[in-house]
Amino acid sequence: MEIANPIYDAAFKYLMQDDRAARLLVGRIADMQVESLELRPQERATPRDAERAEEAPSAPPLALFRMDFAARVRTAEGRGRTVLIEIQKTNAPTAVERFRAYLGQQLCNPDNVVVHPSGRREAVPIVTIYLLGYDLGVSDEAVLDVCPHVTARRTGAALDADHPFVAGIHHRSHIVQIPRLRGRRRDELERILSIFDQGATPVARGGAHVLSIDESAYPQEYGFVLRQLQRAATAEDVRRFMDGEDQLLLDSVSLGMQAEYERRRAERAERQQAQAERQKAQAEQEKAQAELALSRSIRQLHGLGQDAEAIARALSLDPEQVRRVLTGE
Repeated sequence: MEIANPIYDAAFKYLMQDDRAARLLVGRIADMQVESLELRPQERATPRDAERAEEAPSAPPLALFRMDFAARVRTAEGRGRTVLIEIQKTNAPTAVERFRAYLGQQLCNPDNVVVHPSGRREAVPIVTIYLLGYDLGVSDEAVLDVCPHVTARRTGAALDADHPFVAGIHHRSHIVQIPRLRGRRRDELERILSIFDQGATPVARGGAHVLSIDESAYPQEYGFVLRQLQRAATAEDVRRFMDGEDQLLLDSVSLGMQAEYERRRAERAERQQAQAERQKAQAEQEKAQAELALSRSIRQLHGLGQDAEAIARALSLDPEQVRRVLTGE
């Protein structure tokens, strides 16, 4: 079966526009029962930095892409609640600064507050999902959960502290290391996430845009996800945007190479300037040492009873120069 490669922003966005597919992926990754999911308007994408493109020019064109959903979920205890689901995917390891900045914006966003009929205001809990095009190097597992736990300091006992203070300040995070998905189908979640496996065979006519996958290895009941990506593979606008992402990658690499050339040229100029300054300092030091040695010779000859004219003749100097040394002028 041929599907659009969801590592591309255009294909991923097309996939997540399908309500069932979005609820499935979010629910399985976040381990939540998602009852409804609404895409919020602050979705945004950021091109790869030129300097980052230079660091990894062969990496797939996975930019920093964000999607936010307002989700109605049901907890394990059966309670319904509203949470903000933030999905970010990136191929740049240094994107952590942007993640922090964006998370800070969401924490401060007044829209992420629920006002109860009583007038009480409660911060909407935030759940983040990071789809990373690189390996963190902390585990060979494809999916990592970072969930805050409340414990009693004295006893170390775990507490069920589902309180707005805890949920409103601390947040759950789920990390998918896409390179670790290669060939792994060990549980249902890995089988669902296999659509991101970049080890799949690319279709010759589509390049990295279209992947050929074994449909039988995917959970049959979730075949609608594959069908959505199958439609994306033939959608003209999706293909056009994927071509644009490839061009963006090439442009980023070109800019990165130019930036590297300018950086190396500047470093070379700095080294040359530093060398010239060292040579100048050395010349000045040698000059000072020569002048000191000459002054000592003049004083030694004067101490032996020779006058300025005799010293000047002996050292091939101007008598006036000798007199200035002797008088300390």
